[in-house]
Amino acid sequence: MSSTNQTTSCTHSVRLNRLGTAPCLSRWHGMTDRNDTQSAQDHEQLSTTPMDRTDPPEPVTVFEPAAHPAPLVFDAPHSGRHYPEDFGHIAGIELLMGGEDRFVDELVADAPVHGATLVVANFARTYIDPNRRLSDIDTVLLDGDWHEEPAPTIMSERGVGLVFRLIGDGTSIYDRKLTAADITKRIEHYWRPYHECLAAMIESTVARHGTCYHLDCHSMMPVGNELAPDPGKDRADFVLGDLDGTSCEPGFTRTVADTLESLGYSVAINDPYK
Repeated sequence: MSSTNQTTSCTHSVRLNRLGTAPCLSRWHGMTDRNDTQSAQDHEQLSTTPMDRTDPPEPVTVFEPAAHPAPLVFDAPHSGRHYPEDFGHIAGIELLMGGEDRFVDELVADAPVHGATLVVANFARTYIDPNRRLSDIDTVLLDGDWHEEPAPTIMSERGVGLVFRLIGDGTSIYDRKLTAADITKRIEHYWRPYHECLAAMIESTVARHGTCYHLDCHSMMPVGNELAPDPGKDRADFVLGDLDGTSCEPGFTRTVADTLESLGYSVAINDPYK
């Protein structure tokens, strides 16, 4: 799911997956209840400051169901605010923070109350993106050889592959290239623990219920920027992605879309994100 980081407009993108006998990745983040005054203060602070680098969190946090468990797993892979000490970026922190799906974790904070499991990545996706394949290596950023043949996708071509090279409308994040050792460290310390945790949550949900519905939740700007697949294009309030009907039954996707439209939201399916 995606929702905009702006207060005047909200755009959401949701990846829907239905899993039966095989586990799959899932993502979502929740937070504890707080009074409105404290929440407003937290938002004001977090909107201008990254997470303290001196007290690094675990790569991933799991929120177990607080009610009778349902076959639902939500995750927020891009809400992380921890920028590791070895990032070594030259781009300003304000630009890097623009790559976050900030506060998506709070938007879905009540999911465990309704029986869902929530999983959140705590690290910044510009450091390493848990929503990218390990083979999606940006060879322009790579110094030397990779362990195997890279398979960069259109994301790497845009500078936003497994490890981001660009941010915003095309600003360089680094003034250097990264070695295979640099990227491997990020994989082993952040990407892999996150995915292992997600797989475990999916496996336990499938074991308990025989099936699992996974919602992968994000936020995005109301208009695509230069690094997006739809630069300059206005977006719907919600974008539902099901990989063109391959990760979830189209009927279920349509039911979710109809529900959102009945609430007055505009909805797109697999456009611009699948």
